[in-house]
Amino acid sequence: MDPDILAIRYVANFTTVTFKILIECLEKNAALRPGQIRTALRGTIAHPNAERDRLDYQMLADLLKRLDSSVESPG
Repeated sequence: MDPDILAIRYVANFTTVTFKILIECLEKNAALRPGQIRTALRGTIAHPNAERDRLDYQMLADLLKRLDSSVESPG
């Protein structure tokens, strides 16, 4: 695999996991309402002008997927 593509994948994964951990921490400590970020992400991704093929939108979709999976199976 191209080293540049691999580096981008690592950064994207690290960023998404970091935001997931931060969001869960903020929700646990009542700094965010449970589901508040998931609702905002769904609205952003579903917006008619959303360019879902862009990397930033793909990262938001991955973050939403990770947050949804942690709600379904806490642990």
